[in-house]
Amino acid sequence: MNKFENFVYTNDEAVSEEKCKEIVDYTHNWKDIFKDHLFRPFQRMNVPPELSYRFEASRSSDSNFLLLEMNPEFSKPINEVLDKGLEEYVTKYPAMALITPNGFHSQCIKYHIVKQGEGYHIWHSEWSTTKPTDQRILVWHIALTSHENEGELEFLYHDNRIPPKAGRLIIWPAFFPWVHRGNAIRTNTEKHYLTGWFSCMDGK
Repeated sequence: MNKFENFVYTNDEAVSEEKCKEIVDYTHNWKDIFKDHLFRPFQRMNVPPELSYRFEASRSSDSNFLLLEMNPEFSKPINEVLDKGLEEYVTKYPAMALITPNGFHSQCIKYHIVKQGEGYHIWHSEWSTTKPTDQRILVWHIALTSHENEGELEFLYHDNRIPPKAGRLIIWPAFFPWVHRGNAIRTNTEKHYLTGWFSCMDGK
């Protein structure tokens, strides 16, 4: 089911639950290999091509890394989902072409693993006046695991909490007033999700 509310797009069945589980299981197979490297900024390591990743340091307390060189078995279908979601968003709001007449790009698929008590819980937006965030127009988020009464994506000014549901795609504007946060995981479990941005093609 697809819906729009306050310029927030949700598609509850964008990715199949089977594909979500496959991706999560894949990360469980190798994440311990990289546990000492998760927070070294943009550190490349000598690993086989299928495990070749770039990592990003973050102010948040979860484990997160950039899947810029992910196995095509996963990255290709995710990019297809993002293309379709973006097309539906721009079809709904065609005046977006005035903002970025040359189109959009999403340069990375960012994978997060959030354990009990972890996450990025402060209110924030995805846009600022500094590069490259000043090129961000939309934010996207794909939940890979489902949770009840925890780990919601919450929007400050829209009285809206969207719970994590495996396969759900969410797209929203990157700037004010779509200030948001990820609520805490309170139980002994892990929340997995993918996220990134649709930016102006003119961006450097």
